[in-house]
Amino acid sequence: MFLAHDRMELREQKVRHYCGAGKKPEPGILLLLAAVNLEWTVCRAVRHLYLSSPRAELSNSELQTRIKGCSGLKKYKKLWENEVMHVRECLQLDQIIPLWPEVREAFEARHALVHGRGRYYSEKAARPHIEVLLQAARSLDAFCEEMGFPLHRTIPKAKEKTDSRKGAPLGADRSRYRP
Repeated sequence: MFLAHDRMELREQKVRHYCGAGKKPEPGILLLLAAVNLEWTVCRAVRHLYLSSPRAELSNSELQTRIKGCSGLKKYKKLWENEVMHVRECLQLDQIIPLWPEVREAFEARHALVHGRGRYYSEKAARPHIEVLLQAARSLDAFCEEMGFPLHRTIPKAKEKTDSRKGAPLGADRSRYRP
């Protein structure tokens, strides 16, 4: 759906494409796509901001495991606090994203829809949720851009963990690294 090099404008355009294109939009699908866009943006931001920090302690795969175990706004906010704010001095996720209570409401609507507990959403009922989710993703994307980490760029490689005594990568043939 979204590719790593897609800029925010293109991701938003993909979501909005389903609003028109000569056919009547399915509001529930639009709500889901807007939520996916925000979740994708949060995960990408966490990876960019964490892995580019000299204070990062986790490997890329360790961070990816933590991200995979995360779903829902509360867990994303906690992931942000534990991983991004641990290595960087920056704002909390709910301070970066305006209208956080409305984003929570939109996620509750998405959650109800996904788990079959929601009702059919008319375009009129879904539109405010869709717009607030798109705005939230835009705000986070702009924050990362201001920090110098555009999300459409390649994610920095995590530093290889080393044996602190010898400076050798863990699991490496340490005989090559002896002084």
